[in-house]
Amino acid sequence: MNIVFFSDSVSSLLTYGNAVRSCSIAKELSENGHNVSFVCSRFDPRENLLDDTSVAVVYVDVRRGFRRFIRETLIVCQLLQGSDICLLCLFWDFSHILFYLLNLFTNSRYSLMPNGVLPPYGRSLLLKRLYMIFLGNALLRHSSAIFAVTHLEARELSNAFQLEKIFVLPNGLAIPSLESNCPSSAAPRKLESPDVFCITYLGRLSSEKGVDLLIRAFSDLVIKHQNSRLCLAIAGPDFGAKDDLVRLIDSLNLPAPSVRFLGPITGQEKIDFYRSSSLHVVPSRHEAMSIVALEAAFFSTCPVIATLECGLHEFECLSDSFSFCEANVLSLFASISSAYDASDSKSYRQAMIDQYEQRRRVIRDRFSWNAVARKLASCFESA
Repeated sequence: MNIVFFSDSVSSLLTYGNAVRSCSIAKELSENGHNVSFVCSRFDPRENLLDDTSVAVVYVDVRRGFRRFIRETLIVCQLLQGSDICLLCLFWDFSHILFYLLNLFTNSRYSLMPNGVLPPYGRSLLLKRLYMIFLGNALLRHSSAIFAVTHLEARELSNAFQLEKIFVLPNGLAIPSLESNCPSSAAPRKLESPDVFCITYLGRLSSEKGVDLLIRAFSDLVIKHQNSRLCLAIAGPDFGAKDDLVRLIDSLNLPAPSVRFLGPITGQEKIDFYRSSSLHVVPSRHEAMSIVALEAAFFSTCPVIATLECGLHEFECLSDSFSFCEANVLSLFASISSAYDASDSKSYRQAMIDQYEQRRRVIRDRFSWNAVARKLASCFESA
């Protein structure tokens, strides 16, 4: 098949989870024999996740020059004329507007993959409502299918827009590249001394990620276990929330060494971070589907707690791989405290080690990007 992706960028530095998901699926479809192109509206010289692949990337970013924009728009027209299916990733994006206008003349078949951002809440509500009136509703109405990341997102879309053609297409991991960095022993590499119970978080420092909820729950754990050695290690880029989090830590009178900000981490450093963890927590208030939770479960024998808002709990095959709680301080504290209390038990630690290979197998078989891409292709072929 000839498949054309439309999204805002191929850089995780600009659009993070959306770019990782969209580019990973595009890469796998290409490696599975499909002819794949990627149209994006924002150019980032720092990163192209589709480098070293056979996926052709076309930038329709007018900031690169008007002549280049016109030339690349003509290329997009040719791609549309030869396409079997177009996949519109994200939602509130210029590339979709361009697609809509060009598609008035080409009438290409297309599907939507909003990647968790379609429900009209959050920032710029007035602009989003205007977008829906003039463009969004038409895109939804005429699409061949909608691909939600989780069952939770599928219900949200169905309730908000009365949609029927919804398929659940989960997030995944690049399993072959992970396997080379993941010996079966998953030997822990401690950030702290072995007798310290180290809770870890990895992700953006922003309100929707719920890091403040985790810090408050950690504070309650410190109060409950005043004589224990506890640590909270927070890794990830600051999206404007770090100063508020530091002030929160000060207001809770937490000992300075007990909470550490490590900044962004990648590659082997990230793998070692997961393996250093006594307990990994994903405290998100809103999340399409946590790739970090899958990574932590794949790389480490530690227990992983995720909020219900991450949508993982509705995948039955993952029910034994994670502990789930609500996105509030009380529920997080209860789950963290339970994991801490059980950590002294040899039988519990052995159970986590025994579970490790099982959850790796489930993630490898069901949540690799290759498995996700094959499922997407099958949906296209049956539509």
